[in-house]
Amino acid sequence: MVECHVSAVCNNNCVSCIWDTSIPRYLYTPGEGQVRTGDAISFLDRLPITTSVISFTGGEPSLNPGLFKILAHAREKFPNAFLFLLSNGRRFSYRNYAEQLARLDLRRADGNPEAFRIGVPLYSSKAEIHDSITRAPGSFGQAVAGIKNLLSLGFKVEIRNILTKQNYAGSAQFAKFVAAEFPKAERVVFINAKYTGNALKNREKAGVRLSDAISGALKALPALSKAGIPFRLFHFPLCLLPREHWPAAEGTTKEDAELVFAPQCASCAVREKCARIWKSYAELFGFGEFKPVLVDE
Repeated sequence: MVECHVSAVCNNNCVSCIWDTSIPRYLYTPGEGQVRTGDAISFLDRLPITTSVISFTGGEPSLNPGLFKILAHAREKFPNAFLFLLSNGRRFSYRNYAEQLARLDLRRADGNPEAFRIGVPLYSSKAEIHDSITRAPGSFGQAVAGIKNLLSLGFKVEIRNILTKQNYAGSAQFAKFVAAEFPKAERVVFINAKYTGNALKNREKAGVRLSDAISGALKALPALSKAGIPFRLFHFPLCLLPREHWPAAEGTTKEDAELVFAPQCASCAVREKCARIWKSYAELFGFGEFKPVLVDE
């Protein structure tokens, strides 16, 4: 997967963000901090024509006025690639903006339905918890409205939940909320936090042990399964999960340099399938939770 950063700024200020938003270039000022459209297009033009997956990230990509032009160029240059947009969803609460995206028609030339997906973080079923994590009053209402607009326009929407001390205990209620409000969601992804940037600075407030985060996520899965909504578990080591959920957790989404095995993982039978451990997590919490799986069944 190739990441194309189209914005350095965001209108949220999440405690769990991997960037340090106190650095001036990450502070949101309208009209500033954006990647120039021509630079983003030049970046895309330098990619091999065989590129199969491109993720558009920020900051918040929708704050870049050139976003739609960038996405249209990506589809023109890579007619059969899978395009993924990671957005906090707030601008899509404005129906006209969501409709502008729909008019781009980002379908793949080969007709494959896996053409374009939007990932929107939603941290809780409760506005006060979500907004306490984003530190942006009103962001919950806008994210919910944005997701509903996108789904009604036929977009595939992936709802993401980064688990922290503030929200993991409410995961079961979160899943019920998603099932009731967004029954057509493409999937729900629970994510183990990476402790860099804001997340590292706010580790006392946000930091949660993997064993606790997983206990919360597991309580959410029955409601999603009942509703027929697929789920994934990003960056949760297999040894901490019931075997039935290993397929949802296998593989990684980030560079190897950010990940590590515990010393005891050397004898693990499922080592090659495991997402491993964030180095930043190990530095805060150590390796005491992990144990090798002796048989891959």
